[in-house]
Amino acid sequence: MYHPLVPDASFIELHNTSLSNAFDLSNWRITGADCTIPEGTIIEPGAFLVFVKDRAVFATTYGSSIAIAGAFDGSLDRGGEALKLIKPGANPASDTIIDAVTYEDAAPWPAAADGSGASLQLIDPTQDNDRAANWAAATTNAPPPRRSGSSSPPKASPPLRFSTSISNPPATCISTTSRSSPAACRKRA
Repeated sequence: MYHPLVPDASFIELHNTSLSNAFDLSNWRITGADCTIPEGTIIEPGAFLVFVKDRAVFATTYGSSIAIAGAFDGSLDRGGEALKLIKPGANPASDTIIDAVTYEDAAPWPAAADGSGASLQLIDPTQDNDRAANWAAATTNAPPPRRSGSSSPPKASPPLRFSTSISNPPATCISTTSRSSPAACRKRA
């Protein structure tokens, strides 16, 4: 997390963009956050999974109604870093990178996500999520703006995507309808 308004309230959200396939994420890893996904974790078609820095702080900040799939031991670097979703292979050389994003705290990345109470949210999961232009700072449960007028057709994207990589919750998080939270992305599905 960059400069959180509530320390240790950061989260990472994964989105399954497939409309028909569930995935068993048991023992997959999110590098950059030092997260091993718990055994038995299934992400259903169109679903989201939330991984948090601190379960108690997350529940206090965002409410206890948001399901937590797991916790990460690392800290999201406030200056930027690479996050990778890794499917384990039979040995480390056989691991597969399913998705990756590298965020920064400088332009062209949204400045409002750098300690101002906003979270970075993916704009279009069919486009490259390693491009800063495909991320927006979202401070409410409203979806980020959609890009219009693109002349190129959407490219094929992996079914599992990072949808929110960093969150800086607003100082006055009170209700699920008026704050930035992982539930915001659920409304975009």
